[in-house]
This record gives sequence, C-alpha cells and structure tokens, in this order.
Amino acid sequence: MTRTKRILIIDDEPDFHSLFSRVLTAEGYEVIPVYSGEEALERLTYDSFDLIILDLVLPPPGISGMKTLEAIRKINTETCIIITSAYATPEHAIEAVAEKGAQTYIQKPFKFDKIRQIVKGGLRWRQGLLPADDQYFNLALERRRHSSMKRCFMTGLPYCLWKIEEDDKIVFVGMPFLSKGSIQFNDVYLNGIRPAVSHLGLCVWRADEKLSTGAIICKICQGIQNCRYAIIDISEWNPNVLFEFGLACGLGKRSLLIKNKISDVPTDLRGLEYVSYSDDYEDLKIKIIESLGKIIEKSTPQNNRSNDA
Repeated sequence: MTRTKRILIIDDEPDFHSLFSRVLTAEGYEVIPVYSGEEALERLTYDSFDLIILDLVLPPPGISGMKTLEAIRKINTETCIIITSAYATPEHAIEAVAEKGAQTYIQKPFKFDKIRQIVKGGLRWRQGLLPADDQYFNLALERRRHSSMKRCFMTGLPYCLWKIEEDDKIVFVGMPFLSKGSIQFNDVYLNGIRPAVSHLGLCVWRADEKLSTGAIICKICQGIQNCRYAIIDISEWNPNVLFEFGLACGLGKRSLLIKNKISDVPTDLRGLEYVSYSDDYEDLKIKIIESLGKIIEKSTPQNNRSNDA
C-alpha cells in the first residue's frame, strides 16, 4: 500500500491554509498547517514531511521566512521546500532558491492547477525524476548541475536574474562614446569597427545604440553576456571601458583590444596584444577583420576538435 504524502504548510494566514488544505487534501495528500517559523521548527524536531510550503514573509515578532528556511535546511537537507509570497520581491524569492536551499517559488495569488502542478513537481524533485527543462524547478536543477556560478556584483546573487543567452553572432563594442582630443571615436566605430564586424558576418552591440530603462551597469553586463566576442578600445584609458574589459574577461569573452597609436597602454595591459590604429580607418577595418577573424577561428568547435586530433 502506498504511503500518503505529507505536506507541511508554514503560513500566518488562515485563508491560505484553508485554500491549500482544500486543494491538496482532494489530491490525496495529508496537510499539516503551522502558523509561524518557530512552530514549524518545533514540529520538525519530531516529525517528517515529504514537502514543505513556506511563506517567505512571516510577520514579526516571530522569525522571518528566510531565517526559517535557513534553520530548516540545517536539520533537513532533503525535503523539497516551495517558497510562496505575495509581498517578497522576485530577487528575495530567487535568493531563497539560489542560495538558501529552496527548490522553487510561486507568487500569490495562484490558481488551483498551478498549486497541483508545483506540488507534484516538488515530490518528483525529491525522487530525482524531474526533466531538465521543468518550468518551475529549473533554478534548483541548475543549482544542482553547477556548484560554482559567477556571482552578480550588483545583487549578490550567484547568477544574473535575466538569464542572458550567449549569441556567437554578436560582438560587444566597448569604447568612449564622445571624441576626445584628436581621436574621433565615432568615426573609429562607424568607419572601422562596424564595417569590419559586418564583413565577418557578425553584428555589433554598443550601449548607446540600445535604448532601455534601468541601471546602465546591468545593461552593459547583459550586453557582454549576450555576446561571444568583444572589441575594446583602450585609448585614453577610459575607466568605463576598462571596467567593461574586466567584465568581459571575467565572463570569458574572447576580446580584441584596439588603441589609437598616440595613446599609451595601461600598465596592467602591456603584456596583452592589441591592434594599433591611426586616422586610416580602412586600415583599421582590415586589421580588425584579420585579428578578430583569427580569434573566431581559434574559438570554433570545429577548429578545437581538429587541434585535439
């Protein structure tokens, strides 16, 4: 005889307990309600559950939902935990999944069908039966596959909230937008960089050509994540450009450095190869086609396989 699955519900709202009890009891589950983190932790000292549903925003003076989650994971590492909330920000909910040990989250209010789907998925998750592309548990599955992930320097989360896919046809361009002294950066871009990239069958990504709202640094980071390659103009030692180059290196992008011949190279970059250019933009175009073409050739899977052979 199959054992009835037991579900612990941690929420301060009686209406929420009533909803979950009605829906899940009809599905054949045993539902146990508690109304605070302290009550849940006490119950877990002598009882066990197949799945836990936890409200992330539990009111004071009791312990918070996040603290409750952390405490549960110290005494139980296996049970699937589903986060719910009507008030927590997506970032907090994702942090609970990415760093604190929950498996997924759902935003209140939600429909009965969604409750049923997520509970069934949570029980399958514990058994390791979920497909890799499950829509509700993909964050937890991703965390399972990757024990170390690049941390977002803005949010502190171990990955980007936006899930940017890399496109091998896009080249990020990091350079000053405004001309300075005798260097006409816009001419460098329009007459040298862009036509060279186009000649190679690729597209450029430059921040001032992409209109968007929100933090500019997130826009830049998303652009770099989206590209496979980067062209960075280090002329004049522009601090924003140097930051973009560091970000591109940290994200593993294949980068080509260029600089005007009248500019010095920053001390830390003097050991790196770069393309030097003058006002002859046709010459710059040819140099970029040749240099970036070699970078592309070395990074293609076919070339890597032939080298291994």
